[in-house]
Amino acid sequence: KFDFNYNTIIRDVRLCKIFLKNNPDIMVTRADKGNATVLIKTSEYFNRGKAILEDTLTYKEINYDPTGYVNSQLSIHINKLVKYKQIKNEEAKTLKISNPDPPYLYLLPKIHKPNLPFRPIVAELNCPITKFSKYLSNILKQIIPNSPYYIKNSFELKEKISNISLPNDYKLFSFDVVNLFPSIPISLILESITNRWTEIKDFTTINLHWFRQSINFILQHTYFIFDDKFYFQQFGCPMGSPLSPPLAELVLQFLESNVFQSVPITPILYFRYVDDIFLSYPKDNINDLFNCFNNFNSSLNFTIEEENNQKLNFLDITIFNIPNQTLLTNWYRKPTSTSRILNFLSYQHLSTKSNIVLNLVDRGLKLSHKKFWSSNLSYINDLLILNNYPKWFFTPIIEKRKFYIENPAVTNITLKTEDPYTNTLSLPYSHSFTAKLKHLFKIHNIRLVFNNETTIYKILFSKFKPKKELPYNSNIIYEIPCKDCELTYLGNTSQYLKDRIYKHIQNVKTKNSNQGKTELSRHCNNTNHNMDFDSTKILLFENNHNIRHIAESLFIQISEKIMNTRSVNAIDDFYIKTIRSIKK
Repeated sequence: KFDFNYNTIIRDVRLCKIFLKNNPDIMVTRADKGNATVLIKTSEYFNRGKAILEDTLTYKEINYDPTGYVNSQLSIHINKLVKYKQIKNEEAKTLKISNPDPPYLYLLPKIHKPNLPFRPIVAELNCPITKFSKYLSNILKQIIPNSPYYIKNSFELKEKISNISLPNDYKLFSFDVVNLFPSIPISLILESITNRWTEIKDFTTINLHWFRQSINFILQHTYFIFDDKFYFQQFGCPMGSPLSPPLAELVLQFLESNVFQSVPITPILYFRYVDDIFLSYPKDNINDLFNCFNNFNSSLNFTIEEENNQKLNFLDITIFNIPNQTLLTNWYRKPTSTSRILNFLSYQHLSTKSNIVLNLVDRGLKLSHKKFWSSNLSYINDLLILNNYPKWFFTPIIEKRKFYIENPAVTNITLKTEDPYTNTLSLPYSHSFTAKLKHLFKIHNIRLVFNNETTIYKILFSKFKPKKELPYNSNIIYEIPCKDCELTYLGNTSQYLKDRIYKHIQNVKTKNSNQGKTELSRHCNNTNHNMDFDSTKILLFENNHNIRHIAESLFIQISEKIMNTRSVNAIDDFYIKTIRSIKK
């Protein structure tokens, strides 16, 4: 049995939290790649962001919050789609958000690049165009794999280039697009969509005109908040939008189609992952091909890297091009990669930790030629020990995985077994309950997966999302005290708090009507008391309606001086008695 006293970690986390609270000039964030933690001065972070936003061709500062305007314009556009029979009314309702938040910009440092540039990312959670962007993205994703050059990961690339030998005059190269997403002109995006419409139309009821209008609407209404200022993005696609990756993919596929029709020599090997391109080409002709890529559109700029010492690093593999031999690959780790993985002492289920081991073995073996297996397994062994994984835990996992990789026929037979689970349920991880719960639910063919609500990342890392003013919070449980007695009212709402409070005020005023009455309005009407709406508090944020309703019932049961009725059916009587006994 492996035991550990978590009190030491909890103490250190609390001390760290106090230190960061007392030093607001320090921000804690993660690196863009490499699983590294980065400390940066708050002033430096915001100065870097302002420098990026000084690009007036891409961004435009505005002096108002456009959330309401964008949301109303989106509603008008979607209603037009319904009017002209492009989508059904039921579908249109799922594309609108009733109480949206403004998107916000945050930055991640690229520690693997010289001069430490920052990647700007727009977080579009619950913003006006979120659902519509996802809707259009899901349509475009259907045709992305149709390209012969598209790869979804390093494993696929390794399979495609294994056992290939190149002519002696062919070398390995990689192209990379500089700042791809914000560099794509909208006109080029729309042209790329038109070019592929014969494929796209099979996955949507929207015709070409309205589909182009919809894409254009999203791109013309991209905005965000950064350092309490609002900006419109005037050019390109925002990093972070669900629509940007498929749009960029379509543009690059359109570029490839045009370039390869114009060059005399087609690459023997050519594969692309997002904006990272791997290819093999005659060294004497590579500049001609490179210039064709750069001349396709003035806004798209490519960089080039050539193999060095008969090898080239691409994604997370090293590709060896040894004369008169087939290409060899090995697992590659960037110099900026840390030796940090999920620590074995972390408060996570063992299945999560075993998946960490499996993932490492897959990368060390599946991405590599057998001649590198021994050194990779040695590295994995050292890495796991460094992160407190005991050998009794990881050794059998490694050996079993290695066996299946060496014997794929056995693996295929194993994979043919049917999944016995009919449903999946996600619950917070608890060391005391997990094993018993998993066994209990397995009997009923329900798969349990576990998550951690509280993590060091959530506790210590800087929060980039700007705090909303109290009236503009939604999906909440709130508490309103009475001015004239000790009672309070508890409620939950998916609306903006200001709108819900306005309805409470109106209900109090309509004394002779029972329509829409709540315990709050009845209390005020029956006692002539006044509610202290200015002292309203938010008790909980929860987007899920069912969870929020249950949580409201829990708050009502444990609160003493409330005007709400306790006859709530959301919780079984057994749990109500348990909660009350615990409170005592």
